[in-house]
Amino acid sequence: MKQKIDVMLPIVVLVLIVASMIYPQPWLMILSTAALSGYLLYDWYKTRNKWMLIAALAFVGMLVLRLWLN
Repeated sequence: MKQKIDVMLPIVVLVLIVASMIYPQPWLMILSTAALSGYLLYDWYKTRNKWMLIAALAFVGMLVLRLWLN
């Protein structure tokens, strides 16, 4: 089951990001940013790579900024 998550999660995130580029809806952009930051946090939890944590915090900051500006 864990290997299935490791394969499916990046694919779902990639599909959400591409969909938000094709259809620039605010809710889809927020969802794709949240999915990407969640995936980066999940990857950081698995590997303990500090750059994954920094990237995840940057995307969370972008998400908060996007919500605040809308």
